[in-house]
Amino acid sequence: MTFCSKNVKTAVWELTLRCNAKCIHCGSAAGEDRLGNLTFEQAKDVVRQLNDLKCGHLTLIGGEYFLYPKWKELLEEFAKTKIKVGIVTNALALNPEKLDILKSFGIEVLGISIDGATAKTHDYIRRIPGCFDNAWKIAELSKEKDIPVTVITTINRLNITELKSFRDKLIASGIVSWQLQHSTLFGRMKEELALDDFGYYIVGIFCAQCFKIYAKKQLSLQVMHSMGYYSSVIPNHTPNRYWMGCMAGKYNLGIRSDGSVLGCLSLYDDKYIEGNVKGESIKEIRERKNFCSWNHRIAKYKNLAGFCKECVYGLACLGGCESYTPAQHKCYYEIESKWKNSVPVSEVDELLQKITQGHMAEDGTFYLSDNTEITDKFVNSISLDDYHKEILRQIVVR
Repeated sequence: MTFCSKNVKTAVWELTLRCNAKCIHCGSAAGEDRLGNLTFEQAKDVVRQLNDLKCGHLTLIGGEYFLYPKWKELLEEFAKTKIKVGIVTNALALNPEKLDILKSFGIEVLGISIDGATAKTHDYIRRIPGCFDNAWKIAELSKEKDIPVTVITTINRLNITELKSFRDKLIASGIVSWQLQHSTLFGRMKEELALDDFGYYIVGIFCAQCFKIYAKKQLSLQVMHSMGYYSSVIPNHTPNRYWMGCMAGKYNLGIRSDGSVLGCLSLYDDKYIEGNVKGESIKEIRERKNFCSWNHRIAKYKNLAGFCKECVYGLACLGGCESYTPAQHKCYYEIESKWKNSVPVSEVDELLQKITQGHMAEDGTFYLSDNTEITDKFVNSISLDDYHKEILRQIVVR
């Protein structure tokens, strides 16, 4: 019996690593293209192979997808299949005419990366002046043209304090679909920009509040695989209540522009490359006994380390998302367990301990372990630095 499913449920295909932005959190350090990219004839063969594998959903990415010279011709190839195609873009190369082309192909979704509620934040992260205004313009125009659009936000220390204002901006614009994910420590992303336990935990509470407060027609929140696991305090921060281990290679597939095949494109390290379509078919690569051997359940469980090794959820969770480096690995259950009996050494520690032993009411209001409600008045009253106060404000409901 092979490790993976017979058919590919979802796949992500990087058509080019070339990019017209220099985002400071970019895991693939996109900018210059890879050497040895697939020819268009080879790319067309990949389309055929994915169709033969009954691929359900495919996301086309870069770099910047619209810098791929034959982006339109490739969509024409997909139009001959039953594969549902989505595209992720920074929108810099898009215009009304290209949106009309996308609409004619009936793409499943256009994902537009916007990393802040303000131009100051987003343009700083993307390193392109005017990028924010352009992205919002394209997002709103896509909505007007009835192209399904999702705004994708990668959270780090630079934008975590804008989550509430970002959410309000989306709701006011009528763009209801919002995807949230954490930055991971690859490529240009630096450790000093990654969230600490306090920020990471607050994001989970924020997501859970969104699900409680807003109907799906107001805000359809997609919380990605890196957003935390098995909390006993944060209720349903994701529609998928229980994390059952990394899906890389099992149902998912990643393809790089040079033809390299991986279980998931969130895995940037070359050690995860399983083969290349230039030398063998995707089907042959997936059916090998050692395909994604690092993710085989029992083998991975035996290799768990640290807190995960003794965790009661270890066999189910398998240590969370593989895209986290050991230095960055975070988990709600681990944070809660850590602070249950720890002795705080700072005001932030003391507050985090009370938060991780607290609870959320049905209306989304959050209470500390001593039943203190987190309000603006409370935030103003505590002895905490301004940065952590602003993070805490993201979960003030009333």
